[in-house]
Amino acid sequence: CPAGSTWALTCSPGYTNNGADPPCTLGGWTGAPPSCDANSCVGQPPAVANGSYASCALVPSGSTCALTCSPGYTKNGADPTCTLGVWTGAPPSCDANSCVGQPPAVANGSYASCALVPSGSTCALTCSPGYTKNGADPTCTLGVWTGAPPSCDANSCVGQPSAVTNGMYASCVGASSGASCPLTCLPGYYQSGNDPLCTLGVWVGMPSCLVGCSSSAGCSGATPLCDVATHTCVAVDAGTGCGDGGVDCDGGTSDAGLVFDAGEIVDAGATSDAGTTEDAGVLADAGAYIDAGSYVDAGAPADAGTSTPTDGGMEGPEPVGCGCSMSSPLLPLAALAVLLAQKNRRRRGS
Repeated sequence: CPAGSTWALTCSPGYTNNGADPPCTLGGWTGAPPSCDANSCVGQPPAVANGSYASCALVPSGSTCALTCSPGYTKNGADPTCTLGVWTGAPPSCDANSCVGQPPAVANGSYASCALVPSGSTCALTCSPGYTKNGADPTCTLGVWTGAPPSCDANSCVGQPSAVTNGMYASCVGASSGASCPLTCLPGYYQSGNDPLCTLGVWVGMPSCLVGCSSSAGCSGATPLCDVATHTCVAVDAGTGCGDGGVDCDGGTSDAGLVFDAGEIVDAGATSDAGTTEDAGVLADAGAYIDAGSYVDAGAPADAGTSTPTDGGMEGPEPVGCGCSMSSPLLPLAALAVLLAQKNRRRRGS
């Protein structure tokens, strides 16, 4: 080699000359020989949506760069490799997580099969017959079912129950399931059967209005009282066997009571001989019901033959027969006993 000349080294693509070209000295090449080193990657791999790479600037050839995906995303593919200064390999991606299970169960409804549906998909809810979906179907969002959960609500009744002859329903359009619709029969008719019930959008149970009284308000004249057991108007029993006439008072809760000369009918509440003995008097400890509408203390046992309580209380109105009460005021048992004792004493006096 000519003295003083150098030998230029040219590296292959992807490699870089590392060292000085050797000089020719005294007919030979001298100095440390150079090398061709593989190029490093001087920058980051291309960006990936919903993920980020570690710091990979100037990594040597053959190294990989780790990709980390954001929460709710999963890496799909291999990390890129630095090859002679270039990032190589199919670029990975960060894919949104799918939902691996069904949405939470909904009463009176069921979801379609929605296991492993991709993010962004919805799961259709179907309600059972008689129920309507309220709300939007849930959405799979990054592996989680999101959105306010829908419900299956019982259907309301959109119309009135079927018309009833001789009766009229209240306004029940839009009644909720489980609600009843009150029926009112015309005067001279009574209701047979319960009010219809709105059941999942359908009126169930149909009553009828039959001929007959339902209260004493529908009776007059010689038969002013309504026997609700038979729905017939009956006359006042003017006899002495109060409670034996078989008349069922309005509401069906007790036998017929005493009818007083003032036109007021009082519920007896018990058989007519309760608490009385004709010969020995009557024990009155609760007081008597008087015309003024108040109670007075009857005091100790009353003497036989007197018509007033021992402490001077007022004598009640005189009973004249049996019948039903339209207003149902209550008379205490002991007060009733006082009145019966008075009646017995009058009978002995006559």
